[in-house]
Amino acid sequence: MYLKFLKYSFSLLIFLFLLNTSWAQTDDAFKKSLHFADSVYQLKEYENAKSAYEYAARFQANNAHIQNRLSEINHILDQLAAKEQQYKNAVAEAKKALYSNDATTAEQQLKIAVSIKSDPTSWANQKLKEIEDQAETAAKLQNDFQTQMSAGDKSFANKKYEEAEISFSEALKLIPNDATANQKLSETKQKIKERDTDYQKYITEGDRFYQIDQINEAKEEYQKAQELKPNEPYPQQRISQILSMQEEEADLKKRVQNVVQEADRLFSANNYEAAYSKYQTALDVYPGHQHSKDRLEEIDGILGEARAQQRAFDQAITDGDQFLSQQRYSEAKSKYEAALSIKPAESYPQQKVKEIEGILAKQQSDASAFAQWVAQGDDHFGKNQFDDAKSAFEQALTIRPDDAAVKEKLANTSAQIAKIDKQYVSLIAQADNQFNAGKLIDAQVIYESAAKIKPKESYPQQQIAAIQSKLAGQQELLEKSYNDALAAGDNFLQQKDFSNAKAEYTKAASIKPKEQLPKDKLTAVEQALAQQKLTEEQFSAFVKDGDAKFASKRWSEALAAFQSALTLKAEDVSVKTKIANCESEITKAAALEDQYNQHVADGDRFFAAKSWND
Repeated sequence: MYLKFLKYSFSLLIFLFLLNTSWAQTDDAFKKSLHFADSVYQLKEYENAKSAYEYAARFQANNAHIQNRLSEINHILDQLAAKEQQYKNAVAEAKKALYSNDATTAEQQLKIAVSIKSDPTSWANQKLKEIEDQAETAAKLQNDFQTQMSAGDKSFANKKYEEAEISFSEALKLIPNDATANQKLSETKQKIKERDTDYQKYITEGDRFYQIDQINEAKEEYQKAQELKPNEPYPQQRISQILSMQEEEADLKKRVQNVVQEADRLFSANNYEAAYSKYQTALDVYPGHQHSKDRLEEIDGILGEARAQQRAFDQAITDGDQFLSQQRYSEAKSKYEAALSIKPAESYPQQKVKEIEGILAKQQSDASAFAQWVAQGDDHFGKNQFDDAKSAFEQALTIRPDDAAVKEKLANTSAQIAKIDKQYVSLIAQADNQFNAGKLIDAQVIYESAAKIKPKESYPQQQIAAIQSKLAGQQELLEKSYNDALAAGDNFLQQKDFSNAKAEYTKAASIKPKEQLPKDKLTAVEQALAQQKLTEEQFSAFVKDGDAKFASKRWSEALAAFQSALTLKAEDVSVKTKIANCESEITKAAALEDQYNQHVADGDRFFAAKSWND
């Protein structure tokens, strides 16, 4: 409490000293005033201490202790003043840097200010903490961004494109306009598209080979497809079926080998009938065994022509039945025809040939019908006739239920139908609201929009007819609405707001369908929209080309592309930034080229002077 009194009541004490002049002129007064000054000095209240020592100096002006203290205090006050000025300068520079958005300089100056005055409640301390917090947040954001980008790069390198797409998309959520992330996401989507195209090509080829019993070639195509999409079940199912068939064939060969060994033993022993039976058994198990066929022919030659014909007939029938059971119809038909060439009167091969011809004819008919249904579906889809397209694709699937391409087409068509249904329901709801609110012309425009996307629906036409009936006696209102719509459309067109202009002209055309003016206006709007779309596409193409060339370090070509984009959108800030980046890189490249040429020239000069080390 005493120290606080000394700190805040020094002026009062000085005043009391001055009042008591008789006491102030005594030696005791000098000692007390000096003691008081020393006490204030110990409190480091240098301004007040200076005043106290100056007061004590009135008693002894040349007192060495007083003079030393005053000199020391003046030095300290000068230092404090200098620090205060440094603090103020640092704060001023920090504020200036903040105004210029120079966070780095602001942070440096604030750190200087805080080192001078560490008061946590000061503006400098609080602003420094704010900047450091922002820097920490930005660093974390950048770290998270880099983590996602690294994960995307790793997945892309490992051809896990779906995982890469997710990572690059997550990175763009953190920094939405990052050019590198956008480019890599675009490249990833392109890879997915290319992979899907190649996958479907391999599946189609595999199915073709499988259907004509070229199972080794089919297996290779399915394996290629599986490498592109390891998680797809279809190629693995086909490969498993082929492996099973190959295992069965290998087992057959092993079984045939044992039978043929016994047949060869019998043949060597001239036991032709028994050997013939064994060779025939081998062919029953494995019809393609050539050695058994050769031996049967040899035995037939030994046993006689008639027997050979019978054997050949029986073998042809057996082979035909075998191929028929495997649905290898062309080969089966060939075997039955071979049997008929030996015994033309036999009814069994005739029946089988007729049966196979019916099957092949149906297959051909089914293939033709399948192709027609798919073509019709594609045609309807291209014309946005999605209900008809869906029906056609469903008919195609009744012929080939497992066709992956048609299933995908049907799924896309169903998605389009669902989208249109949603739009239709939304438009009808909007139109009904306008109708119920008495806004008949607005309601008619929306009903007409609904009728365009679903022409077969009767409800919009019924409502339009009801509106026309109600408006029949409101010619003055119609005329005003017509003129208002035209005026609003003209206003929007002048502002280049083409979407709203189109809506207003459409409204005018709905009010007076026979008037040519709204139609002409709509044509002008459509042309403007087309030009706007073309400009946007050209702009995007130039920017994309520039980004690609910039990424390839082809700075001059990138600059030319960005400058072309700027001619289409002169105020686009992002393109101006890209141009500045290109010019910066070109400047750097030119500087590097100059350095390179200088080093080469120096090397040539040292070489000519035989200064090999240099």
